[in-house]
Amino acid sequence: MAEQTLLNGKAFQFSNVSFKAGGRTFLGLNSINLKEELTPEGVESNAPYFVAQTDGIYRASGDFEQVYSEWIRLITFLGDGYGQKPINLSMTGFHPLLSTFTVVVKNFTLMGGDFALKAGAAPLTQKCGMFITDPIEVNGLTLVKRSSGVSGAASVAVSVSAALGL
Repeated sequence: MAEQTLLNGKAFQFSNVSFKAGGRTFLGLNSINLKEELTPEGVESNAPYFVAQTDGIYRASGDFEQVYSEWIRLITFLGDGYGQKPINLSMTGFHPLLSTFTVVVKNFTLMGGDFALKAGAAPLTQKCGMFITDPIEVNGLTLVKRSSGVSGAASVAVSVSAALGL
C-alpha cells in the first residue's frame, strides 16, 4: 500500500511533478489537463438509415499551469518563437489500483497563456494552452490510429510520482 502524502491536511494523488527538456529539469508544475474526443458521423447514402459510420474527427486539447519562474526558464530554453516549436511530453505515474501508467503527448506546441495571482502566499503562476495534433497515448494505446510524422521535436519528459493511500 502506498504511503499517503498530506498537504494542508488533504490527500492529493500526485506528490511530485516535474519535467525535463534537453537534460534540464523544470519544476513547479501545478496541473496538467488533457482532453480528447472522437466524433464519428453516420453515412446515409440513399437509405433512410445509416449504412456506415465515418472514422470521425479527432480533436485533442490541453493546458498546464506552472510556477512563473519555471515558465520563464522553459521558454528561455526553447528560445525565440517558442510557440512554434513542437514539444514531446511524457508523464509517468503510479496509482495503487491502476499500477504504473504512462501518458505521452507528441508534437504539441505552446499557445500562450494567462498569469494567475492567488490570494495568500501562493506563487505567481502561468497557465499555458497546448495545441495537440497527434493522438494522446495512454499506456501505448490511442483513441485513433495515426503515425506521427513530425520530426525534430524538443524532447520533454514529465515524471509524476503518485502517492495515494487507500
